Amino acid sequence: MTKTRKKIRKPRRGSRRYFLELQPFLWSELHNWPEHSQSLPWLVLKRFAMRKKRRKLNAQTPSVTTVVTVNDSGRTIGEDHVNAKYLDEDVEHARELVASGQYTLREISQILDMPIRTIRDYAKGTRRNQSVAGWKKIRRYKKE
Repeated sequence: MTKTRKKIRKPRRGSRRYFLELQPFLWSELHNWPEHSQSLPWLVLKRFAMRKKRRKLNAQTPSVTTVVTVNDSGRTIGEDHVNAKYLDEDVEHARELVASGQYTLREISQILDMPIRTIRDYAKGTRRNQSVAGWKKIRRYKKE
């Protein structure tokens, strides 16, 4: 029977061991720390050692400045929202068709090519029911 070696794991990023063992320059920060203290200045060390993950934005990053509608809390709403799938005109058209009562939800969904439950939620007011409080200029970055 052969002995298996214990696998030496690298410390997890963000752990105390990561900052102190793998980044020796941090020990130079400790020379001013009082010798009688048992604890390490962990918060101070973490601030210096942890690199923030930031998307590199520079002059070459293509962006577009647009005016969007916002609600009372200043968040984008309606067709200007990043995750919006349908235009405000389509939503209003779906609401008008439901209110008229001439068509069933299934017929409206086939006419507008939308799911039945989406049309139902528009008509009930559980989706797209926020009022416009104002407009705001924002910069959106194009995906490459």
